[in-house]
Amino acid sequence: MNSTSDKAPEFETYILKPLRIRFSQVFGRYTLEKMKVDTNPLLNHVMDAFELQITTNILGQSRTQIYSVEINVPDGWWEQFKFQHLPSWWQHRWPIKWKTVKRKFALDHWALLPKFDKVPPGEEVVMFTQVPGNEPGIKSL
Repeated sequence: MNSTSDKAPEFETYILKPLRIRFSQVFGRYTLEKMKVDTNPLLNHVMDAFELQITTNILGQSRTQIYSVEINVPDGWWEQFKFQHLPSWWQHRWPIKWKTVKRKFALDHWALLPKFDKVPPGEEVVMFTQVPGNEPGIKSL
């Protein structure tokens, strides 16, 4: 028997979680008047804005990626003062001392599959990054 035919096919496992996504937009009175939206005359004196919300459920997979950043910063308050306030001839005569600061952080990316049953292999999926807000997206290490 050939050794290549004895191997079982390799599969990738994807764990998808149901996510609830909501889009919300508020339209003010001026926008409604320009769009010529006919509202009930009884509500005109009460209504100041109109809010549209669209909510849907979608399948997605979390993909946390760790990034590392190196930044050069002045080494101390005096070096920062020289960098910000003193003229270039002063900085040339007494150079600014720098230090490298290294930081790591993780961003939680989500791969969304809006039509999971119709996505052929190799197609793109929608990616977005969850930023700090109601649910933390950046985790410091």
